[in-house]
Amino acid sequence: MPFPNIKEFEKSFPAIKEMSPEQKQKCLDIFNAMKKENPKMDDGMAIATAMKKVKGEMSEEEMQ
Repeated sequence: MPFPNIKEFEKSFPAIKEMSPEQKQKCLDIFNAMKKENPKMDDGMAIATAMKKVKGEMSEEEMQ
């Protein structure tokens, strides 16, 4: 199910709490796009993929 906002998204996926607001928004956008493209996709797979994509964009310095 697509999420309308970050607050609702964060309630369902507390792992994103450590992300910056920009990263949370990007993760939400990726998640919603994947669910729209493939509604039968498991939410766990969608959030894991979205988080991996967002974290992959972080520099080495930001990850430490």
